[in-house]
Amino acid sequence: MNPEIDQTHVDGSDGTWQPVAYEPEAAPSWRPTRKWCALLITEVATLAGSWIVTGEFDDVERGLAAAALLTLATTYFTPNQPTPSGVPEK
Repeated sequence: MNPEIDQTHVDGSDGTWQPVAYEPEAAPSWRPTRKWCALLITEVATLAGSWIVTGEFDDVERGLAAAALLTLATTYFTPNQPTPSGVPEK
């Protein structure tokens, strides 16, 4: 499929499917995505659960916190695909 063509629009008075040139949406935003927010909640819950189970903030929790920060930073700065909804085309 040609990435320049989005074939999901009806174009014409007879309702036939016609290719329509794809125009990218606005420039990428610095706001975090829903997936990033879900990852943040998962990371915080994992860290809190480990802290509750061990009863103290020791080396294990420090390692989890470092891994969480690295994962969150990596996913925040990795751009989505420049396609509709950021989903790669097949």
